[in-house]
Amino acid sequence: MAVKFVDTASNPLHCVNTSYELAEQRLFSDNSLIFPLKFKQSLNSVDNFSNVLLTASNENTVKCIDANTLVLVGELTGHTDIVMDVEFAKTSPFVVWSCGLDGTVRSWDLRTNLNEITFQSLEEDKLLSVSLSLDDQLVCGGGESLNQDEEEVKANMYIWDVKMKDYFQVYNEVFAESIDHVVFHPNNKPLLLAGCRDGLVYLFDVRENENNACLYVLNAEAGITQVDFFDHKHNNIYCLTDEGTIFLWESNEGNELCKFAKSKLGNDVIDCFYDERSEKLIAAVGNEKGDIEMVILNENGKKTPWFSLQNGHQAGVRALCWNFVSEKIITSCEDGMVALWIPKICPNGAI
Repeated sequence: MAVKFVDTASNPLHCVNTSYELAEQRLFSDNSLIFPLKFKQSLNSVDNFSNVLLTASNENTVKCIDANTLVLVGELTGHTDIVMDVEFAKTSPFVVWSCGLDGTVRSWDLRTNLNEITFQSLEEDKLLSVSLSLDDQLVCGGGESLNQDEEEVKANMYIWDVKMKDYFQVYNEVFAESIDHVVFHPNNKPLLLAGCRDGLVYLFDVRENENNACLYVLNAEAGITQVDFFDHKHNNIYCLTDEGTIFLWESNEGNELCKFAKSKLGNDVIDCFYDERSEKLIAAVGNEKGDIEMVILNENGKKTPWFSLQNGHQAGVRALCWNFVSEKIITSCEDGMVALWIPKICPNGAI
């Protein structure tokens, strides 16, 4: 389930909760929601959409869910095939972007639920991931691999200029496999990461043409399901593979810092994310009974158990999102059960 979640709070940085209780559960029996969960951290803005949870859907829509009650409150309709990813705009509280297997990237206005901008890929590409630059001026879509013939396989990555409503870059010679995750740097507009199904992670300077844009390539030796920047200046890179291994690299030269194999983490990795409040890289790992453990990943290769979520699911959890502002956690399971967790207490200070 590709989910984004906006929420606000007056002072989100004063504490980090480590004790949670189950507040709400809802079963989506139609099994229409798509993994994984994502959401936007909105530290400073106050808007009318502070409790809207967005999820991509295999019904060709983006579903709008009340994050307090988990009740469906609306849908964004316009895609003609399965929606694969959703991304909140960074400079507007009511603008959302999505991409799907229909080969389009679309923007939506949550005030009207209308499709405002549509960008179309070339060659009937199916798009798997979408990301926006820090000023929302560039939007990137990562494509699924295309079989040109029996010997050649490639994938395309598109970057559009939102203001000009035209292509900014199209990289069509770099990738040999599907681009499952793209993400712009949160502070440095031209930098973009792309994680691919062949295990390669690319760092690009998108100001450059295709021949000069790639700064370096990292190899995780397994399909990439997630990639992002981390540390207090976002100078490092992490990725999660489809084998459950997490790699950490420094971004200047691409040197490996460490890796966490599934055997070291103990259970299946549900998600990985950087908590700017505590300046920690966190992994959520879970077992087949639905229990979840939050683990701190240290750059020296050691892990530190943090806290757990229990008795919310009866089967393995597939996705988790944590809003660091409201401190709510939402989890979802293969059986369609979605659960909301809220803090029980707020201890003084961070970890």
